[in-house]
Amino acid sequence: KLPPLSNTLNVVGKKSGGLSVKQRRRERLKERDGPGCLVCGMEDELLTIHHIVKRCDNGSNDMDNLCLLCEPCHVIYHQNEPPDFYLWVSQMKRYLYTFGIGD
Repeated sequence: KLPPLSNTLNVVGKKSGGLSVKQRRRERLKERDGPGCLVCGMEDELLTIHHIVKRCDNGSNDMDNLCLLCEPCHVIYHQNEPPDFYLWVSQMKRYLYTFGIGD
C-alpha cells in the first residue's frame, strides 16, 4: 500500500517511503487503470501523467482528472485537442484494434 499523498515534504522534496508525490500518483494511476497507456496499452517507464481537464482550464491534480498516456498518444491528443477526452480514447482504441495494435 502506498503512503498518502498529503504527507509533509522532507528537505529533498520526497514524501515518506522515498517516492515523490508525482511518483506515488503515477503508481496509483497504474493500480487504478493498469500498467500501460490508457489508449494503446503500451507499458513504458516514461508514461506521461495527462490532465483530462487542462490545468490552464482549472483542471485539478485530483486522481479523477488524471490518466497515464504514452508519449505518442499524448502528442496525438494535444495535436487534435478533441473536446471529449473519453470519446477520443474510445475512438482511438477502436482504430488501434482494427489494425491489430494495442491491447
